[in-house]
Amino acid sequence: MKLSTMLTLPLFRGAQVVAGRDYLDNRVTWINLMEILDSFDQLQPGEFLISTGYGLKDDATAAQAILSQLASRRIAGLALQPGYYIDEIPGTFVEAAEDKGLPLIRLPAKLTFGTITKALFDAMGALPSEQGGETTPLRRQSTHHLTERLRDTFIDDLLEGRGVASYSDTCIRADSLGFRLDLTYQVGVIRFLSGRTLSPADGEAPLLQAVTEDRALFPAAYWRHREREHVLLFSTTARNAKSLFVEALRHLLPKDAACLMGIGYPSAKLEGISKSYEEARIAADLGRHLHCPALVTAFRDVEALHLLRACRNGEELQHFCERVLAPLVDYDRKHRAPLRETLQLYLQSLNKIRTSQELFIHRQTLAFRLRKIEEITGRNLESADDRLILELGLAAESLLSSQTPPGEAWGGPPGATPARNAELHRPLGAADRP
Repeated sequence: MKLSTMLTLPLFRGAQVVAGRDYLDNRVTWINLMEILDSFDQLQPGEFLISTGYGLKDDATAAQAILSQLASRRIAGLALQPGYYIDEIPGTFVEAAEDKGLPLIRLPAKLTFGTITKALFDAMGALPSEQGGETTPLRRQSTHHLTERLRDTFIDDLLEGRGVASYSDTCIRADSLGFRLDLTYQVGVIRFLSGRTLSPADGEAPLLQAVTEDRALFPAAYWRHREREHVLLFSTTARNAKSLFVEALRHLLPKDAACLMGIGYPSAKLEGISKSYEEARIAADLGRHLHCPALVTAFRDVEALHLLRACRNGEELQHFCERVLAPLVDYDRKHRAPLRETLQLYLQSLNKIRTSQELFIHRQTLAFRLRKIEEITGRNLESADDRLILELGLAAESLLSSQTPPGEAWGGPPGATPARNAELHRPLGAADRP
């Protein structure tokens, strides 16, 4: 379809061509909705780009940079919609578009992304070809591809927290794209440690089908590839989605595809999806740096570590770790005792029978160790407040050890030595056992 033909659709009634009028014969192959003009790598030749112009300024240099990139992608044209984020299309933008030979269209302010999406589907499904005749299977296929592209844009907006301010507009977009609003969504992020990525041909489809084909467990699942990570926006009825993903990654991925996955909290609101995405990325990052044995790390499992990492005063965190754990580590080193390991395992379950079984010791031996831990640390293991301090101390230890190579000083408090720091942050191993 020519751009000039598309602009005759009722949808674009009131639209004005403000630049590039000589290039309206450009052929439109796709329509792309983009809230912010900041990432053009995915644009394809022939796309007609529609944007609200969020963050656009009357800056000649910025306008030239943006229009140069768009022209290099050989898009069919650009439509901007004043009224939401910009009062009017900047004059520098109009001049740059004319200079680049790129059609620039001003859309009426009353249009919404939801209205545009629905109208485009109706037009693509009903409009006959320019040569005349009935709608062809190829045109129906184009409508299907358009749906996928617009859904991808919608999901990207949700992940970035864009375009969800107007709930009514979001509902229109979601409904036209078949995106269910009655579900609770959360985000998973998959990263490959070897630099390998999955392509749609050899990895994405099998993984998605295997994990999400059961609609009773996964009422909805949407896959996106973003830069160096793969993002899965999904809704699940499973109580433990983490275990499902662990099994899928272990059994379905190639053996050389070493990867990890982070999962954010579920959100019943669309505006919470971007937060879940942020949490999933944090979980994946902490899972890698802390060398978590599991392939999948849920944000809820590392939330305390994230809060500690967010502390602006790193020295204070080091002091805290020393104050809480140093006496215990000193005792273990002098007596070749496993009290620190005992404490860590006990705090994971608060179950003396399970802890003694995991340590292969008698319950009386465990009771002795726990009393010794209380004596050395000055903390009462029956106190929730004291247990919290000890757990935070162990979490801080893991965090600090992930940031500094063993054996090197990490800028600890006065008097701390590299050897002492290495001992404090040495991972558990056979040497810790009696």
